[in-house]
Amino acid sequence: VRLLLILFALQFSYAAAACSWVPPEGTMGAWLEDKIILWGIPLETKWEEDGPKGIFNPDTYTNIRVISTIQGDVPSTIKVYHHENGAACGFQYLHGQMQLIVLPPKMGSHYSSDLTVEFEAKTLAVYAYINKGLDFPFRALRQIDGIKFDCNADGINASDAETCKWQMLYFAQADSYMARIEELSD
Repeated sequence: VRLLLILFALQFSYAAAACSWVPPEGTMGAWLEDKIILWGIPLETKWEEDGPKGIFNPDTYTNIRVISTIQGDVPSTIKVYHHENGAACGFQYLHGQMQLIVLPPKMGSHYSSDLTVEFEAKTLAVYAYINKGLDFPFRALRQIDGIKFDCNADGINASDAETCKWQMLYFAQADSYMARIEELSD
């Protein structure tokens, strides 16, 4: 039985370790300093047979039409390499939909991304930072993702009140974000 448990743990530890990271401390603004930020439309995802191989070298990529660059210098269409398998920190772009995209700095000759970047780049928080200078602390963003506080409850403690403040600022960005998407899509 022990051997079976050990084999089971080893089988799934690789996948778990492949996409493990320590969430950043500090603020969204500090985290975005070296990132590429753009409005774009993912067009299609393809597999590159002769592309790079391995967990750190995905062989799938998504072509993205760049509508507007906010930070960084990118051509009008880019190829972003990424895994699609969640065990390898993979994700999938929503094709044909305008979206705010955050990428790490260009690695060598190509752009790449993974689930760790997609997870930390909370769209409304990035949008709030670039448009209104609201610099969300990651501590507050992690709490917003977790549970929703009843911010109108009596007797709320100071820590929960701080979370409520950031929660309300976060969700207040939704209408403005959607209006920007419509504007860019026209």
